[in-house]
Amino acid sequence: MSERVVRSLRTGSDRAEAGALVEDRLGSLARSGRPVAAAADAAAPFLDPQSSQGEPVGLYEDDVLLACLTLDHAPDLKHWGREADRTGLLLRHLYTHPDHSADSVLRITLWAADYAARQGIPLLRAEVPAHHRRDTNPLTGFLDRLKGMGWQSRGVGPGIADDRVVRLERQTEEIPGLTGIVRPALRARDDESAA
Repeated sequence: MSERVVRSLRTGSDRAEAGALVEDRLGSLARSGRPVAAAADAAAPFLDPQSSQGEPVGLYEDDVLLACLTLDHAPDLKHWGREADRTGLLLRHLYTHPDHSADSVLRITLWAADYAARQGIPLLRAEVPAHHRRDTNPLTGFLDRLKGMGWQSRGVGPGIADDRVVRLERQTEEIPGLTGIVRPALRARDDESAA
């Protein structure tokens, strides 16, 4: 049976692997006609160890990187309005391997909901680029799948990087049996500081 684990991207080779995954994903999106960011800009949060855009982590299956993202424990979400005043963990810069997208997003969602709940964080948040009207957006199917994973839309507006996004939110929860889906190797931040 395959072992799936989420872990920090700490080494130069981990970060380079994430940068390559970002380039692969952006290439796949561009070939399907979707607007994409410049690869160097998109990969920067993973390649720069001094980046202030969150803690880079990766979802691995048998040591193969399937997805990477950053965890922002203290996001500035004033642009969301008063509702964003509650404590939350912002999932940023999520890129999946082109061949494992839907499965990886589900595993990341479940892992992050459990990870945040065990730290007493009540909400997950995310922003998905909205380059078109909601009813014609090629991401409509993706947003519908996210809804099935417990994500709720909190409207469309400027994102944390001042681009147009769909703002998403999900309650966190401890998930018994998560290790059958993905092993939570990334420790809670309090555990890491005590180590």
